[in-house]
Formats: sequence, structure tokens, C-alpha cells
Amino acid sequence: MNLRLNVETLSERRAVVAASGRVNAATALAMKARIRELVDRGRTEIVCDLTEVGLLDSSGLSALVSCLKVTRECGGSLGSIHRSRASSS
Repeated sequence: MNLRLNVETLSERRAVVAASGRVNAATALAMKARIRELVDRGRTEIVCDLTEVGLLDSSGLSALVSCLKVTRECGGSLGSIHRSRASSS
């Protein structure tokens, strides 16, 4: 499954990036580039909605950490929302 990114601009500085699919070595750079593009356009308060992401591997996590650093350097922040898995005990 490919990565799909949908960006919703909330204000001059705020945006939500809704991702669906897989964030892995094959797709992480696309997500990183899209978020970097938003930061370059002044959107430094970003929330990544990962509720529809089926897989987030180490490459995806690395991309998110890199984006966090970029937003912080610009005085902003990067947050995430995600689906938690219920444990079956």
C-alpha cells in the first residue's frame, strides 16, 4: 500500500497532515518533503494525523523526528495523533 498525504491548512501557521497507508523506507522521504514544504511556506505548527497509517517503521519514525527538529528550529512544533491498539489479555 502506498502512502497518501492530505494537508488541511488551519491558519497561517497551522496545518494538519493526514497520512494513510504505510510510512516506511519507500515512502518516508515523501512525507518528510511534504512537511518541509509546509514549513518553508510558514506552517510551523503541524499535526500529523497517523490514525490511518497501517505501518510506521524506523524510517518513518526518523522522518518524523527530522521534521520535529525543523519545526522547532523555526519556533514551531510537530505533534501526532494516532490510533492506539487495545491489548488482548
